[in-house]
Amino acid sequence: MHMWQYLIFGCIWLVSLYYLFLLLLENKVEKLEEKIVALFQRRADTIPALYECTTSYLTKHESIFEEILRLRKHAFSFSGYNPTLHEILPLEKQIHHELNFIFDVCHTHNKLQKDARFLYTRDILLQKSHEIWKYIELYKHITQKLNTLIMIKNLTVIGLFLPIERKYF
Repeated sequence: MHMWQYLIFGCIWLVSLYYLFLLLLENKVEKLEEKIVALFQRRADTIPALYECTTSYLTKHESIFEEILRLRKHAFSFSGYNPTLHEILPLEKQIHHELNFIFDVCHTHNKLQKDARFLYTRDILLQKSHEIWKYIELYKHITQKLNTLIMIKNLTVIGLFLPIERKYF
């Protein structure tokens, strides 16, 4: 074999390896999106337990929970199909803010702070929120790497023919 044949073979091998790595990274990003969506759903499924264990302690219980129950109902409407992370993220941000509001209100009630059901439910919600945050940070990190590699890919002539698009967060 001539030197130029080795060079062509090496270039094809490198491009193939790079493209395979991009596909694997893109697959990892998609799996993280699915995991984060599932975690959001599990957190939303815990809201009725919070509602029930605070009923006897809060005087304006219905008005405090009105918005989060409306948001949860809206989130439940996504359960018929698999929504993308970008479709549910604005709604989940609102749910997160409403949960913070409810926890602020609950923090002012001393009897509620001693209720074991409330403390258990609160801890589960906080744990799930923390887990969501960890996965979102990982998602941001991997998406940033993927987008950098896609930008490099798009600078080449061959890269323009490889169909991988950037991910936005």
